[in-house]
Amino acid sequence: MKRIKKLRDFILINNMLSIIIPLILVGLLATPIIYDYLRKDMDQKNTMIAATIAQRMADFMDDSFQELEQINDLLDDGTLKDETTIQRYLNGMLENSDSIEGFEILDGQGIVKNTAPQNANILGANRTGQPFFTEPKATGKPFVSSSFISQQTGQPTITIAIPHGDGVLVAYLNLEEISMLSGNHIRTF
Repeated sequence: MKRIKKLRDFILINNMLSIIIPLILVGLLATPIIYDYLRKDMDQKNTMIAATIAQRMADFMDDSFQELEQINDLLDDGTLKDETTIQRYLNGMLENSDSIEGFEILDGQGIVKNTAPQNANILGANRTGQPFFTEPKATGKPFVSSSFISQQTGQPTITIAIPHGDGVLVAYLNLEEISMLSGNHIRTF
């Protein structure tokens, strides 16, 4: 009886070892392969997220500059000639835009002639010391500022500007949409 029990224990241990040892070996061999696969998958998803966000940011900037160009064209061809028409048009653009939080039209001396949303405290302000006035005026090229926190909304913002005649057209872009988009893409992946 003792012999049968010892034999049974021996067979049981051998069977368990013959199962456990190959499983451990397979696990040791498979771990680097699984790790490499997961790392490549994560790299691919991060690249996709970065490319999507970069494309979205480029579209965001292009759309915003196109809106400034549209205002520029309408001012140049005389469609927007009186203050009421200009103000109505700027307000309409703000209502239809998710990204633009404000506009300013500056004359050749850097004085704010029009704003949207309308703000009596800003009308007549001198912007000659601001890079969004001096750079487009000097270079004739569009300007994009560094990000800052908007005094109006308390959200991350950048300023874009293009030359207009002897003045400058300015838009303030709220970066909250890009931030939300980034967060949504990261959660999705």
